[in-house]
Amino acid sequence: MRTRTRTRVLPSPVLSRLLFLLLAALCLALPGQARAAGPSVDLRVSCAASLTRPMRAVCDAFAKAHPGVDVVLNLGSQGALLHQIEMGAPADVLLTADAMTMDQAAQKKLVVEKTRRVVAENALYLFVRTDGPACPKDLSSLADPAFVHVGLGEPRTTAIGAFVRKKLEAEGLWKKLEPKMALGETIKQITQYLARGETEAGFLFATEAPALGDAARACLRVDKPGDFVYPAARLSGAADPALADAFLAFLSGPEGRAILKKQGLVLP
Repeated sequence: MRTRTRTRVLPSPVLSRLLFLLLAALCLALPGQARAAGPSVDLRVSCAASLTRPMRAVCDAFAKAHPGVDVVLNLGSQGALLHQIEMGAPADVLLTADAMTMDQAAQKKLVVEKTRRVVAENALYLFVRTDGPACPKDLSSLADPAFVHVGLGEPRTTAIGAFVRKKLEAEGLWKKLEPKMALGETIKQITQYLARGETEAGFLFATEAPALGDAARACLRVDKPGDFVYPAARLSGAADPALADAFLAFLSGPEGRAILKKQGLVLP
């Protein structure tokens, strides 16, 4: 999924002519600092789908603070994003939903390691529909016939799916529960399954609670603090390294952190 965030600040009609004259004067005086007066510049951010709402808010704020910059937010499973970048898809910044995927990107020299930083953490819960079964005390309770379908991200391409499968395997539950798993390519799909009543439960990050509203509640925490971190880094093939670094500084700075916290993420 690609979401184009075009949120440049445009002048009102009354001020357009005065602003044009002012910008023209600035361009003559400061030709090296006139990005906003020229053609817009694209900043391409590839981002794990579990960060959809927080990153849309961050990208909008960054674009408003940087007139002339259009933020192109490319959302998807991190496995798919990594494959796109390996195949040469244009991208400037990468945000993943776990350290392992960023490690893979670093090993393949797709990111500039010195720009890497952890910007937030999330918590993984088993959500259960409010009109469905009672909250389970542990994961083995999912074997109860009342849980017909359980939403889960595809283990081969999503951080949640890989984590949950590994945990269930360690507890000897995966083979028993696998037939119940309704797999999705992104966290948004799992949220939709649960919201529409197509599953009785689903493994989702805490930040999905607002999207579910009263349809489901977080019942059982599956991970422990620090298991799900969101690393960000500039990509080696960034078209404008300075702009990518400015975005990373904004994301990990006071404004970006305030937005992430407001969206329910835990700050490092």
